[in-house]
Amino acid sequence: MEKLHLEFGLKNLLLEGGGIINGGFLQAGLIAELSLMIYSGIDELKGLPTIFDYRGNEYELWALGQSLEHISTEILPDGMVWIRYNLHKK
Repeated sequence: MEKLHLEFGLKNLLLEGGGIINGGFLQAGLIAELSLMIYSGIDELKGLPTIFDYRGNEYELWALGQSLEHISTEILPDGMVWIRYNLHKK
């Protein structure tokens, strides 16, 4: 992120990663807002990463000191729900 800022002047970007990249950004304290789109479906898949996943020590508290503050919830067409949160570091 520092290199992107220095090279291109970027201060914010939209991260549309999977659980592992999202977890890395969360662990580094680089997420300011979380935007979730929830679709009412069942995928039946097992063993896939969650929204935030971490590949380190299973006992490490890698998200400790971070909390979510609800911003808004909106119901969209076809039953989709859009929830937004600010992420705070303690």
